[in-house]
Formats: sequence, structure tokens, C-alpha cells
Amino acid sequence: MALQFKVSNSLSALAAEMAKNLKAEQGGVFLPQYLVTQTTGMNNWLKMKVAELNGISANLRFLKPNDMIYQVYFKLGGQKNQVLSADHLQWVIFDLLNHADFTGKFRFIASYFPGGDELKRLGLATKVADLFDQYQIYRPDMIERWNNADTAAKDADWQCWLWNASREKLGTAMPDKTIILQEIRRGLQQPDRTRQMTERVLGVHLFGLSILTAYHIDFFYRLSEHIDVSFYLLNPSPYAYWYEDRSEAQIARWLSRQGGARNNHAPPILGNQLLTSWGRVLQDTFGLFFKHEEFLNHFEAIGVAPPKPSTLLGKIQFDIFNNAVEQDRQVFSPDELKDQTVSINSCYTPAREVEVLYNYLVGLVDQAAEPYSPRDIVVMVTDIDAYAPYIKAIFGSAPYRFPYTIADESYQAVDGFFSTLQLIMELREDNFKAENVLQILELAYVKERFRIHDTELVRNVVRAANIRFGIKGETSDDSYTLSWLNGLNRIIYGICMRSEDEYVLNETGFYPIDIVEGAQAFELIRFSHFVRVLISMVTEQSRPRPLSDWCQYLREVVTGLMYEPDGEENPEFDLFNDQVERLNLVAGIMQESVSFTVFRKNFVQLLSGESRAGAFMSGGITFCSLIPMRSIPFKVVALLGLNFDKFPRKELPLSFNLIEKQRRRGDRNIKENDRHLFLETVLSARDRLYISYIGRSQKDNSLIPPSALVDELVDYVGSGLAEPSPTGANRLTRLHPLHSFSHLYADPDSGLVSYFGDAIDNPKGFSYNEQATAPDIDFASVAVQQLLSFFKYPVKYYYNKILGVYYGDDSVLLPETEIFELDHLQQWALKQALVLIPQDEWPAFRQKEVKTGQLPLNTMAELAIEASAEQVAPVLALLAECMLEGPAGTASVRIDLAETTISGSLTQVYGNKQLVTCFSKKEEKHRLDCYLRHLLATAGGLALETYFISGVTAEVSVLRANLLAVDDAKTRLAELLVPFQEGHQQPYLFATEFLNGRDRIAGLDDAGFEAYLDRAFNGGQSAFIHDEYLKMEYDGGFFEAPGTCQQLTANINLIYGPVPDSFQSV
Repeated sequence: MALQFKVSNSLSALAAEMAKNLKAEQGGVFLPQYLVTQTTGMNNWLKMKVAELNGISANLRFLKPNDMIYQVYFKLGGQKNQVLSADHLQWVIFDLLNHADFTGKFRFIASYFPGGDELKRLGLATKVADLFDQYQIYRPDMIERWNNADTAAKDADWQCWLWNASREKLGTAMPDKTIILQEIRRGLQQPDRTRQMTERVLGVHLFGLSILTAYHIDFFYRLSEHIDVSFYLLNPSPYAYWYEDRSEAQIARWLSRQGGARNNHAPPILGNQLLTSWGRVLQDTFGLFFKHEEFLNHFEAIGVAPPKPSTLLGKIQFDIFNNAVEQDRQVFSPDELKDQTVSINSCYTPAREVEVLYNYLVGLVDQAAEPYSPRDIVVMVTDIDAYAPYIKAIFGSAPYRFPYTIADESYQAVDGFFSTLQLIMELREDNFKAENVLQILELAYVKERFRIHDTELVRNVVRAANIRFGIKGETSDDSYTLSWLNGLNRIIYGICMRSEDEYVLNETGFYPIDIVEGAQAFELIRFSHFVRVLISMVTEQSRPRPLSDWCQYLREVVTGLMYEPDGEENPEFDLFNDQVERLNLVAGIMQESVSFTVFRKNFVQLLSGESRAGAFMSGGITFCSLIPMRSIPFKVVALLGLNFDKFPRKELPLSFNLIEKQRRRGDRNIKENDRHLFLETVLSARDRLYISYIGRSQKDNSLIPPSALVDELVDYVGSGLAEPSPTGANRLTRLHPLHSFSHLYADPDSGLVSYFGDAIDNPKGFSYNEQATAPDIDFASVAVQQLLSFFKYPVKYYYNKILGVYYGDDSVLLPETEIFELDHLQQWALKQALVLIPQDEWPAFRQKEVKTGQLPLNTMAELAIEASAEQVAPVLALLAECMLEGPAGTASVRIDLAETTISGSLTQVYGNKQLVTCFSKKEEKHRLDCYLRHLLATAGGLALETYFISGVTAEVSVLRANLLAVDDAKTRLAELLVPFQEGHQQPYLFATEFLNGRDRIAGLDDAGFEAYLDRAFNGGQSAFIHDEYLKMEYDGGFFEAPGTCQQLTANINLIYGPVPDSFQSV
């Protein structure tokens, strides 16, 4: 049989050669053709290339090198026993680590997990199982020695002891690749078994592999003696024997180790700086091949296509192709630095990296001489899970839409089956908090399982029920009032009883909440069922169990809370079943009971290794992770996240890794693998290479270096300039602003272009296909509460009601702790309540407020009431003496204006008096609220006297609103509807925080106003504006437009101008 060893710098040429050989391969139509690759993306690309060249692509079986070894083993008649993987071996090692023989013989190792600490023991077992898997590939000779060692040798080394103890425990299920390879060698020496294999495997085609070990090469070399084995490998410099060359830096290090003097050993040959620095993996791989002379004899360069040195990128690739050293290198002109074939971009955040990439791609498509299809673009990311949300947000809502796909996302990173399961598994009795439970409910699988759709309703009801943390709570400290069981009783009894009176159940009282009816009630009943099922699942985690029991528990969690199989295909559920079945394989061997904490840690680790496959090159721009051997050519290749601490990756060495004791050629080295990946990426870019990294700190604007590989590329370009300069190549790198709305994007001289939004004057004139429009709002009917809320916080109103955006607001995130101390708003509410309630009803009021979550628990509630009662005492005395007529009530009001009707209820009405009390030093806000209520009452025809009572000091002040004619009140309300309507189109330039300093603001120029705002927002302890919504607008430049100070003064005069003169002292 034949051995073929084809190399080329063109992946397309290699694919054409392989397609020709596949076509010529004589075999039955039902016999698969075996292709050995490393990535799903390469598989997809090869299918398309073979179909393109041969007219059809069918019955191609793609395998990885290890899988091919097992295929040959089985085809030779090997036993099809269920062999455990390294993931399962860790449980066997976990059990053996706690064995008395091990802890007695290897006390130093056992001291790492004192008392059999399960988590530490699992961590050590995981590392050892991974090392055993590596030893079989990189040190098969050592494993063979262990297998043949006598008892004394086994007892001398703890890893050898664990290996052999695992073999004895597992028998034929032990994952030992050295045994498999030995069995293959024996099978290939037996004609009958060999004939059986060759009839079903006509040939093997290994395509695009750059990382192969001596273990694999030896296997395929022996296999080539019986069937055709063809290698198709990329070689950046196929005409040069560069496999022993070194870079200048490497030679300098070699000389330093020789003491700086040249001795009898000749120094290494100098090679191209980039090729030798980034190509160590290829040098090692070809070095392993050439240990067998047959590979050297069959070495054939095919379809070699020298790059065209007409651009900066082309010249770099041309230098690598020729293994050019300094005197032979291409010279880079200043114009080539600007040709954009190599673009390096420094950004502040990952979100900005994606935005800048989007602008680059739109500009490229819009301005390029030749058309670019989205399929011509690939974007590789160092951490696809971290960048995927930004990619979806920006590319999914940008003005110009590109079709795109995201490959390699882990199952845990998206709202899917495994992320849902992980969130449920991480819920414990001690973190059974309201927000944690609601986050689980809002996941798609759970909502669908329980048919719950209105999660906003559920959130509101959970908040109203004062559910915060704990399943049951304790009566001794009142924490039961915050628990889930108490809260569910309040919800369900509220649906059934339609009463706000206290109900006593099991010696504890609670107040039912009657706030829903009809279909909403059924929604809450289903929610109650969900929570009770969840509680039952969580409480089952308390006792240790064998692995088999935990596997059954997981199945119950899935069917009970997430997904009930209905016969339809669900790949994630199938993968879950596969993982559980694989765990069950070892469950029969590992009988030790383990805690759920340990089981969860292991299972989550298994899930973290699973990612979504099949999306690579499936349509549009491909976003994917940086994976070696993904060197498929694209016209545009972009790299995101090339930060100094992210790429190349760093692997923390293990002190007990026996491979590290004596390194060999071809040993695994993650750092060198990533350097090779960068080389592959640079060479696979046909027209454009785009690189992006975090180059500035968003906190202090300090410089952050890029990946060392980016620095090497920049230095290489700098050293090849026609006029070399230490900083000349820095022109390749462009720093982008922190924000996409920076004024630099409107400056034609900056060279920056943004295609986001219509606020930026785009110098390139790109046309947008989507425009943001203000919501269409009907002002024919306005609620009283809407009007009052707007004038209290107009900017916050716009964010909440128009944009639906909430910052750190209680209306979004549920509270997870009890009230320890009343904040200013809660103190104000308590004082208001004490004013309205007779003092003899305060004890009952305290109990109700504690049980409904309005006051701190236990005695802290009494202290809070006492403190507030002392402050409201003067107001209470005044009210009791002369003002109140009857109990507090409400008054309905309806006001018909020209085009708007205002309707609703006014509160704190006592007979013919309307009362507004203020216990805040910022009286202006409350006085404005009192003034608006007075206008509403008057315009609505209510004969009410309006009083404003300030109880900030011991001296209570009382102001009475001046009488107004009904028509005057309506005219004034009509004037106030103008800013109300404007505030629905954009944030309205007004805030009650400015009222106290209104006279000072009126006399400021633009510079003085800027200083005033800086102190208001950034003045530390002297800052007096803390509203998050105003702060967001301030940071976004809301107050920077010319004339803002004058406009603010005009708005203050419009809204608040008449207020001071509308009251008189009583």
C-alpha cells in the first residue's frame, strides 16, 4: 500500500488533491471514505469543496485521530467493550485517593485533602485523570513500564500506584490507549484480521493537521503498510527546509546559554523572524515525521501559490513563504502602512471592540472596489462566550444588518437546556432568595414547562407578598414573614379569600394580598406549583448519595422542572441523557456516597466542555473561537480580544506532571499552539487582516499592552520600513474613543467613521435603513398620578415609562434581605403613615407593617416607630388641635381641557381640607407637589382648602394655598401639559434638585454652569444630585449643549415660577 505526504501553502490546493484521490478511490458505494481532521469547521469546508470539485460529497466520515485509532482497532476485530473516558476515570481516582492503602503509603499527598475533604479530593482526581490521558499520548513508553512494573515499583510512585489500582478496578473498561495500539500492532501482523480491516477501510486521508504526536504518527505509519494513508498538510514555506531554523531572539538565547562564546557547536540557522517564532509547532510536527525516512522520501509540494507582494499583508505573507531573513525581506513603504490590509485597533471595552469592528465591516462593504459577501468574512474571538452578547446586541440591532452566525458558544452561555439545569443545580436552601428563584422562572424551558408567561406579574406579586429569602424561616425572629412558604400562603389565600384581614394558620398570622383576578389568578396558581416543586427538589440535596442516585435525581429535576420528552427531537436533551448514561457507567464501580456539592461541581465541569457545533460557515459572517487548525482561507479575517493576558493562553504547570520533568519534541504546549494559530490566521487572510484588543483602561485611561504576538507583528513591520523607525509602525494601530458618540466621529480629519445613530454627522454619507422614532402616545387621557410623577422626576419618568429602562430600581430586582434600617424614602413614608393613623392603633399597625415587609423585624420595628413618632409629634399635636375634620379619605377628580382629560384621585383629604405634609429639608419638591394637587382640586371643581405642613424642625410651619378661579387653574394646567408632552419625546430639561439653587443658576454663564454641575454630580460629599437617571444624562452630554443653562432657567420659571407666591403662612 502507499504513503502520500502532500504539503502546500494553499489549503484549496490540498483540498483539490484530496478530492481527486477520493474520486479515484475504488470502493463500494456503501463504504465510507475516512477523513481525519480536527475541527467541525474544517469538516464543513471540506464537504463544500469536495462537492464543488467532484460534483457530489457523500458518505464522507470525519474522525479525529484518536477516533480513527479506535475504528481500526474495531475493524481488526478488537473487543467492543465500553471503555471509560478521562471524565469517568476521575471518579475512580476520587474513590482510590481515600483508600486506606493510598493514604497510608502516600501521606504527603493525602495531606492535601485532610479528613478526605471531598472537593479537594475531586480537584486532585480531575487533574490526575487528565494527566493519565496525556501520558498515554505523550509518554506511552512510561505507561507501558507502569503496566509491567513489579509491586515494589508500583508502590514507589503514587501516580503509578493510582494507575495500576485503577486498572485492577476497571479491568477492560480502563481507558488505556497503549493497550489499544499494542493490539492493533498484533492485528496487523495477522493476515486474516488485516484482510478483514482492509476490506472495510480502503484508505485514510489526514487533512490540515498541524499538531500530531509521535504516538499518532507511529500508528499511521504502520497502517500505511496495509492501506493507503495520505497526509495533506499546510506548510507556510514549502520550498525551504526551515524546520531547524531559529529567530534572532532564539539564537541570542542559545548563545547566552553557551556563555556568549561560539564553541564547536554551530549556532542554529537564522530563519524568518515571524515563521520561526510562531511556527515551532510545525517544526516539531515535521521533525517527528522526518524521524521516519519514508515521510521524507514521499514529501511532495503541490499547488504552491506564492503570495503577491503588492500590499502590506501580501509582503508579510511573501516573507514568510520565502523564509526571508533581514537582507532578503520586502521593504514596506509609508503608503502600504495605510492600505488597510493590516488593521490593528485599540479599544476600551469588549463592547467597543464589536462596535468598531461593525464600523470597519460596513465601511469595507460600502467602499471596497470589489464586492465582499458576508460569507467572505470570519471573526475569531479569544473568548466567544464573553463577546457573544455584545455581538448579538450590536449586529442584531445595527442600522445596516449583516447576516451572521456564532459558532462554538458553550451550552452554559445561552438561555438553553444546560444553562437552565446549571442554574437550578446551583440553587440551595441557604441561597433560596427571591431573585434567584425568579431568574430560574424567567428561563425559557421553565416558563414553557409550567405554562407561565407573565413573569412581570409574578415579580410584582412576589414583591407585594414580601418574599425575600428562605424556604420557611423562623417565628422567633420574625424571619418567617420573609419566607417563600409564608409568601405563597399570602398569594393563594388572597386569590381565594378576597379579604385584607389577618389570617392565622399554624399559629402564625399573615395578610392575604388581593391584587389579581381572572386569568392572572391561574398564572399565580401555576407559579405556586412551580415554587413548591422547586422547594421539594432543593431539599432533596441535603443527604449524600451514590452517583447512580444523583443521576436519577437529575432526571427528576429535568422532567419535574424543565422538560418533559414529547417525542420531538431535542439535541440538548439527548446530550444530557448521554452525559447521565456515561456517568452511570462508572456508578456501578464507584459506590461511595458523595455530597451534592461534589456531584454538582463535577457535572458542571462536564457541561462546561460542551459547545454548540455546526454553526461554522453556516451562513453570513462567522463568529467563532480561536481554535488551532481552523486555517480555512477567508478574504477578511478579524481577531478580537488579543489582549496581553488572554492570548497566547497561559497554562499553570502542575508540580507532579511527569511530562514536565523531561520535555520531548511534540509535547503539548498551549502557548506554542496559540502562536501557531496566529501564524495560520495571518496566512489564511487573503485580502484583509483585522486585529483588535483592549488597549486602554476605561477606569483611568492607562495604557494596556496587546498580546505579545501583536507586538511582534508591529515590530516586524517597523523593522522593514524603507526608513526604519522605532515608532514608525505604530501608525498601524488606531486608538478608538471610549464612546461611540464621541465628537471625533464627526471630525473628518480623525479618520474615524461611525455608522451608528443619526446624531453623528457621518462624513462618508452612509444611508441608514432604520431610524429610531419616538413612541406614538395619546394624550387625550392623562392620569393624575402620571402628572404628579412626571414633575417629581421628569428624566426618570422618561427612562421608565417611555424607554422601559430601570437603573438599580426596586421595580426590577427583588430585595433579598430583610430591612435593617429605614432609608430616607421609607422614613418619609412611615412619618406620613403615622400622621394618618390614630396613636392607639400604632401597635396593630406595627405588627401589620412587619408582616407585610414595610418595617424591620422584631424589636427594630418598635425602635423605628419610636424614632419617627418623636419627629412627627409636633405635627400630630397641631392636627389634633385644629385642622382635621373626619378620617383621611380620597377625592375623585375629572378635568376636561381643550384636548386632554385629566382624571384620578387625590389622597389625604380630610373633609374640606387637602393636606400635604413634608418631613424633608428639600421642601421645594413637595411644595411643587402640593401646588399641583391644589390646581387639580380647583380645576376639578372640588371645594377643598389645600395646606402644606412642614415638620422638618420642631417649629411646625403651615402654608395655605391661595384661592384660584376654576378657569385660572385650568389655564395653568394646560400650560403644564406642554412640558409633560415634551417629556414623552425626550428627557425634559428640569429636575426638582435644581429648585433650591434656581436664583444662582439664572446668573451663570456656560463656564459657571459647567462648574456648578460638576460640583452637583461629582462633588463628593458636597454633591447634591444623586439621581442615577440624571447622572446618566449628565455623563452622556445632556447638559453640554450651548444655551442649556438659559433653557433650564426658563423651564424652572415655567413650572415652579408661580409656586412661592401661591401660598401664605397660617
